[in-house]
Amino acid sequence: MTKARTQSSTRISLRRLSLSTAIVSVLAAPAAAQQYIADGDTVVVEGGALSTTGTSETVLTAINGGNIFTTGPLEITTGGTNAFGAYAGSNGSITLSGGSITTTGINSFGLVAEDGAAIRASDGLVISTQNDFSWGASAARAGQIQLTDTTISTL
Repeated sequence: MTKARTQSSTRISLRRLSLSTAIVSVLAAPAAAQQYIADGDTVVVEGGALSTTGTSETVLTAINGGNIFTTGPLEITTGGTNAFGAYAGSNGSITLSGGSITTTGINSFGLVAEDGAAIRASDGLVISTQNDFSWGASAARAGQIQLTDTTISTL
C-alpha cells in the first residue's frame, strides 16, 4: 500500500474504497424469496422451482380478486414457520397443474383458501407437509379448494 502524498488524494482513495466496498456488498447480498403476488390483477407463473425460507412467507398469493395461473408444473418449497405454498384470500384465485408443494416449517400449509377465494389443483400435484400443526389444504370462511388427481401427505 502506498502512502498518499496529499490530503486530497487520500480522500479520493477512500472514496474509491468505499464505492468498491458498496458494490461488493450489493453483489454478495442473498437472493430474495421467490414470491408471486396477484393483488387485484392477473399473474402468470412459468413452471419451475420456487422457494422461500423465511417466517410467514408465501410463494403464491392471490388477494382482492387477483388471479394466478401457471403455465407448467411448479416445484414449491417453503422452509419457514407459518409459511404457505399457495394462499388465496378475498376472492382471489389460484390454478395449479402438476408439480409439488413441500412445507417443512411448523404451522405451514400447502394450500389455503379463505374469504370467498378459490384454489384449483390437478394433474398429479403432490402436497407434503413435514412438521407439526401443518396441513396439506385448508379452506375457511367461504373459501374453496378443488382437488383433482392430487395427493396430500402430512407427517
